[in-house]
Amino acid sequence: MSSAGVGISGSVELVRHVVARATGCALEVFTAALDGGVPDPATVPSSWGRTGQRRPPSDVIARHKAARDVTSTPLPPVPRRVVHELLELGALWAHTRNGQGATVLARIASATQVVQEGCYLRAYLRPRRFPLPADNTDPCHWIVADTAALVVLDKPAGVPSVARNDNAAEAALPLIAAALTPKIAEGGPSTPTVQLWPTGRLDVGTSGLLVLGRSRKAAAEYNRLLRAGLVHKTYRAVVRRRSADVAPLPPPGSSVIHWMSKMAASPQTIADLADSVHPLECHLVLVNVRLVDHADGVAIVNIDLKTGRTHQIRAQLSHLGWPLVGDVLYGGHAGDTVDPHQPVVNLRCTELSFQWDDHPRTHRLE
Repeated sequence: MSSAGVGISGSVELVRHVVARATGCALEVFTAALDGGVPDPATVPSSWGRTGQRRPPSDVIARHKAARDVTSTPLPPVPRRVVHELLELGALWAHTRNGQGATVLARIASATQVVQEGCYLRAYLRPRRFPLPADNTDPCHWIVADTAALVVLDKPAGVPSVARNDNAAEAALPLIAAALTPKIAEGGPSTPTVQLWPTGRLDVGTSGLLVLGRSRKAAAEYNRLLRAGLVHKTYRAVVRRRSADVAPLPPPGSSVIHWMSKMAASPQTIADLADSVHPLECHLVLVNVRLVDHADGVAIVNIDLKTGRTHQIRAQLSHLGWPLVGDVLYGGHAGDTVDPHQPVVNLRCTELSFQWDDHPRTHRLE
């Protein structure tokens, strides 16, 4: 499947909400339900919100209402080929019964999965794509260490750590699971059967060491170490002074402490002092600071991360006036960034150290 062209050409729809017209296999049910027609004047499908079902976020409902209220223009049909590509990406969802018999919204796993008539269906028509770097397309080469409990990998920049709602295929976890699954025939990969569990994550634009659990128990134990501050993490950042009047970076060995908001949305906001809006402590130590371009104010900084907040390093360095090169979200110079929504932010996790089964483990990258 190519990394471009999935979705409806010219469409601004991100998500379409429909109802299964008949019971059948997923590919046929979605193809029939997405064949176009005039938008339903109803607000949201009646199947939402029943016992055992998770109601969609309010912003999804609002967008869905707005799309149906402002137009009676028929929706464009989604070709069967595109439906199949969306299914392969993991961009199709439906209400299904889980192991406890409750009806929940779940990703469609295969074209032959049975979907019942009247079920609510969700299709992400414009999924974000994450093509692999041209010089690093084999996930087998990402693996740094593979043990009975943990897999440590060198995640490339531009690849998500875990699956997204609109794309479950182009992410480190499923790609590594597929790479670790034995081949069932020479020259052909099997359906991924190796199961991996996520631990701490790296941003899409960040590269470097990432740990996956080979069991739920192993992932939970590693996450416990993370929460307890027992995993030593070192990052290397390339930063650029925002303007000539910005103060120099603190000297090597300096602790840098700020306070972050609890906002789920990015960019994260940072304050010098804790308050009701910024209650989360962010602590890092500048291990080494090397100015490599005096004229442009470009420096390479090695960082010991003491707390692990979302976008913490990016937000703190930007707050100091030294954003990461390429990190346009936090005011950085575009650098090599081509897509502002998918930047390469010149941040790399280069070392992880922790105790496992009473033995020290250290993984380092250049």
